[in-house]
Amino acid sequence: MLDLSAKPVLKGIIDGVLNKGVMKTAIQVPRHFPLKINQLINLPEDYMDLMNDRSLYVCPRAGATQSEGRAPALCLICGTVVCSQSYCCQVEIDGETIGACSAHAIKCCEGTGIFLRVRECMLLLMASKNNSCSYVPPYVDEYGEPDHGLRRGNPLHLSPERYEELHKMWISHDLPAEVTRRLESNNNLLNFPNI
Repeated sequence: MLDLSAKPVLKGIIDGVLNKGVMKTAIQVPRHFPLKINQLINLPEDYMDLMNDRSLYVCPRAGATQSEGRAPALCLICGTVVCSQSYCCQVEIDGETIGACSAHAIKCCEGTGIFLRVRECMLLLMASKNNSCSYVPPYVDEYGEPDHGLRRGNPLHLSPERYEELHKMWISHDLPAEVTRRLESNNNLLNFPNI
């Protein structure tokens, strides 16, 4: 227990702070908290609508050499479209060359990211600039199955359950654990420097 009578200087400071109302005003300062829980971006119900919206994406760095981005990836956290697995938009961070998705994830969400590669219906989870994996996309066909790479050509629709599962994983900071789990299984390994 602190004996204030033995330390008159300390007692004087505490009394001065309390008597001048500094503590009272500090306690009464209104606190500002988020008004709602962060959400992933709204996606259209029909996958064709998403493809049509993003089909006009042009790589900002390729210019005249490339009329459109080869593999546009939509950030599901903020809605930005970036190039994926292409050399045109690679940047150097801390002496290491990384792809546009990795660079955007660092800027947007401190290195973690969720990207939908629009032309392939492939979901990319990023835990850091060097750890990423593929994941089940939120778009499924009438039988509830995803169409990786759009090989089957069936119409795809947004699965609210899968998108909510993805949202819960993101909001609870489980992305790094999921990426690690999938990388350890070694069947979803991606060439991360170019992502």
